[in-house]
Amino acid sequence: MNKQIIGSKLGRNDPCPCGSGRKYKACCLTAQSAVPGIQAAGIPALMQGAFAHHQRGRLDEAASLYGNVLRRDPRHADALYLLGVLLAQQGRLPEALGHFARRLSIGDSAEAKLGFANCMKQITFTQDGAEIRRLATRALSEAWISPRELVDPALGLVMLDDEIRGCFERAVEAWPRRLSRQALFGTAGLAALAGDGLLRSLLECSPMHSIAMERFLTQARHALLELVTDAGAVGLDDEALLAFCCALARQCFLNEYVFDATDSEIAAAEALRGRLEALLSGESSFPRPWLAMAAAYFPLEGLACAERLLALDCGQALAALVDQQVREPRRERQLRAQIPALTAIGAGVSSQVQAQYEENPYPRWTRAPAILAPLSIDEFLQRIAPARFRPLARKAGMDVLIAGCGTGFQSICSAQLYSGSRLLAVDLSLASLGYARRKTEELGLTNIDYAQADITRLGPLERRFDLIESIGVLHHLEDPEAGWRTLADLLRPGGVMLIALYSELGRQDIVAARRYIAEQGYAPTAADIRRCRQDILALEGSDWTAELLQRWDFFGTSECRDLLFHAQEHRFSLPQLKETLDRLGLRFLGFQLGANLLNKYGQQFPDDPEKANLDNWHRFETANPRTFRGMYLFWVQK
Repeated sequence: MNKQIIGSKLGRNDPCPCGSGRKYKACCLTAQSAVPGIQAAGIPALMQGAFAHHQRGRLDEAASLYGNVLRRDPRHADALYLLGVLLAQQGRLPEALGHFARRLSIGDSAEAKLGFANCMKQITFTQDGAEIRRLATRALSEAWISPRELVDPALGLVMLDDEIRGCFERAVEAWPRRLSRQALFGTAGLAALAGDGLLRSLLECSPMHSIAMERFLTQARHALLELVTDAGAVGLDDEALLAFCCALARQCFLNEYVFDATDSEIAAAEALRGRLEALLSGESSFPRPWLAMAAAYFPLEGLACAERLLALDCGQALAALVDQQVREPRRERQLRAQIPALTAIGAGVSSQVQAQYEENPYPRWTRAPAILAPLSIDEFLQRIAPARFRPLARKAGMDVLIAGCGTGFQSICSAQLYSGSRLLAVDLSLASLGYARRKTEELGLTNIDYAQADITRLGPLERRFDLIESIGVLHHLEDPEAGWRTLADLLRPGGVMLIALYSELGRQDIVAARRYIAEQGYAPTAADIRRCRQDILALEGSDWTAELLQRWDFFGTSECRDLLFHAQEHRFSLPQLKETLDRLGLRFLGFQLGANLLNKYGQQFPDDPEKANLDNWHRFETANPRTFRGMYLFWVQK
């Protein structure tokens, strides 16, 4: 929830305090009960009074009035929702979550979904509940926010089940020794795992970013392979168990088979694949769990006669697995053949980086969150840097360049966020662009054009842009400043850029890891990435490993290659950034950071209300080196 827009000057045309991006008058200022007879009892007046207190920051008074409304009408949608907003602002997240859940029990509301998900991602659950689990499952599968943000709290909910927690603890305690299925699952663990819809949704929606969870899933995959290949095993066609096996296979595909596997395990999986291929080539039937477990070790698209799978009627869970591992990759190849090339790809670093992303498109993602209310770039930046930003005042559609779009998550989010925008999204990698085009096609977006291009060779492009976004790209160029200058020249006068660069201070764990990789001689191959990860996990007592294991990108093959094995990486300091901006003629507008960090900076440097003094930020980062451990993410204006 955005606390900053609750204030004494809030008017009907101001952004609503719910964080939806809509105007207050069109979003939460409804104050009309769905029950006409109750209006006469004073509920509209109570709602107006409650919101008047709310917008002026008198939260206790507002809460009292919202509560009064709910005592008269326990299903008053606006009161439930706005009291949830207020409770979240007060940090009373479990109570806020409950109010959003009650609001959603009345009917779907995009704002209430967003409120629920934003609360959920900050909660460590200590109590289970069927309704919260149901909504958490929907929040993941429908991407109320990015599914990755909900992995930890959803996993916490799953672990409240005693049987599942027992399986989890046995797997971790035994590591690296592999447990038999009886030792891992016990008498009731497998049924509990198979019956947990939230766990299945977790596995299907996002790569896990937990070492303990990775070890449990590695053990579970081993045990299930043992179960499926045991001719004497029973219950192999149980629908819930099959759905769990399919979800596990989808998780393995998402992380590109980064889990460890023993030699005997790989041999058993390869034997299973061979049996499947023989049956497919002979157009014979096969046990459905065979297909799920083979897909947990190898992509189904690599099977001989994989096209036969597209015509099979094998149930919902297997159909979704076949879509992920056969139909979607084939569609990506079709789409990448249609993508135009704006430039040639330069030799040297550009060619090396292209080769990396052709082999390992980045990032791997499943669902992008919907944007509730599009904004103009003026509206967006006037919230971030109201004093420093000079409005573009564009009356027609805005032209946006996404320079280095990867697999399309950024371009799709930006296309939905900026109202009336026309996007050109470019990347070196056709594999990444094919993924991006498929995702864009699935969402029905029509305002994004994709093209293959080398940023360093975009200078002759005749098109000009109001906004250029280049996130996590420039630091992979041979000469980042030269590439940045090329992009700046493509901006219209007064145009803005959103840039992200690696921080030298924020990536000391990566520096240490890259040094370790060089010393040990690991190659940037899938096999060596798996081996390197396990070797790093075996190191004990190292500060850099503890930091590294908190990074989400450690938990997938393409992500780990991007994080630790990149063909080219530059890192920057804020004094360097300041000098570069001066040379490029770009005005720093501000960092895109969470409210807590901005408030902490503001307390330390109250004489910089715009929070845009890079000398101060350098002092702040030096004292707090984890501030930009992701990247410097900031706005500049030409």
